[in-house]
Amino acid sequence: MIDKTTSYRIKLIKKQLQRNLRKELILNQRKYLYMSRKLQKMPRNSMFIRNSNRCRITGRSKGFYRKWGLSRFLFRDYANRGLLPGVIKYSW
Repeated sequence: MIDKTTSYRIKLIKKQLQRNLRKELILNQRKYLYMSRKLQKMPRNSMFIRNSNRCRITGRSKGFYRKWGLSRFLFRDYANRGLLPGVIKYSW
């Protein structure tokens, strides 16, 4: 899963660079229509804002802890085993 996530982020960065370049070229009036059409034809998922955080091991997107980069299932498992420094089990 790590390879898939990193390759996806690399593709996103490349698409975002293309998007930014086309936005800059739109400022030039002669190329406005041509570049604005090219920009509209780009896929929506090429926008960097649509990138989602994913677990580094399982690839799960929901229940994600940013600080450790893990899903809640793996976070709980690793915390119970004592593999995450500074994390202790709290019960009341």
